[in-house]
Amino acid sequence: MFEKNDLYALSFAAIVIGMFVAGLRWEPLWWCALGITIYGGIYAFVHDIMVHQRFGMRWVPRRGYSKRLLQAHRLHHAVKGKDGGVSFGFLFAPDPAKLKRRLAERVEQ
Repeated sequence: MFEKNDLYALSFAAIVIGMFVAGLRWEPLWWCALGITIYGGIYAFVHDIMVHQRFGMRWVPRRGYSKRLLQAHRLHHAVKGKDGGVSFGFLFAPDPAKLKRRLAERVEQ
């Protein structure tokens, strides 16, 4: 159920909790912690639940932005390790056909 990658979430959670506590004395820090928390929630929903279908989520989009985002992310994970993979913005989903071409070009090299 848990993956090695989940340690990032735990690390950032500890930092943000500290920021919330320190933010009780300096309010701007509290608001920064809130922004990081909101971003983390969006990331967890989109990346872990929607894309990787963790925690029992089994929804497969058939069209539109969600399908494109899912395809782009799967192409991102098409290569083991960091070398030769394709990158895309977290919520920006480039055309999957372009990512496939870029992936094929990197494999040929």
